[in-house]
Amino acid sequence: MNTIKVFCFGFGQVAKYFVKKIINQNLTLDLSTTSRQETHKEVYKGLSFTSYEFENDKFDRDINPKIKEADYILVSVPPISGEDIVIKNFKIPLKNTKAKWLRGVCN
Repeated sequence: MNTIKVFCFGFGQVAKYFVKKIINQNLTLDLSTTSRQETHKEVYKGLSFTSYEFENDKFDRDINPKIKEADYILVSVPPISGEDIVIKNFKIPLKNTKAKWLRGVCN
């Protein structure tokens, strides 16, 4: 079975619901997320993954290759002062991603 590589900007309610649906379908998932904390390992529903630091203009540079190799990207972080901080910081890697889709879901 192929592994689905998912990168979530933010890992709140929307992203967790999305990941839970994938896990419930018994698909193999390679998950990466972002948070405001320093880069660290996490476990959600038995799935181990890395959460990379991303806050405004400060982010872990290891995010760039993860974006490029992602099959799916979910953006669930809100704009700051009306500016999309994901596009602001990751425009070039997002243009070069192999992702089948890029979704934005913000409050």
